[in-house]
Amino acid sequence: MPNDPADMVTIDPAVCHGKPCVRGTRILVTTVLDSLASGDTEAEIMAEYPSLTTEGIRGALAYGSWLVKQPRWLALKSTRRSRNWSERSKAWTTRSRSRGRWSAS
Repeated sequence: MPNDPADMVTIDPAVCHGKPCVRGTRILVTTVLDSLASGDTEAEIMAEYPSLTTEGIRGALAYGSWLVKQPRWLALKSTRRSRNWSERSKAWTTRSRSRGRWSAS
């Protein structure tokens, strides 16, 4: 058993089209996270997917946690009420001439 829960997740182009899976299974990390988000308990998820272990569920959670900490992620909701999503995305993709780098306008 790996020491780090994130070691329970593998990405292999030959398995599930390269999407993150729980090690030793073809269970997608998104499947586990979606089940937890919908309110299923660990026991219910493991009953539905017998090859899944508690360590696999924790590995999926650790991977999800790691993923949102990465510098490149997509905000799902605008924090400014005056702009809708398309205006906000345009603002982030415009180049600031004054600073010579990418920034929000």
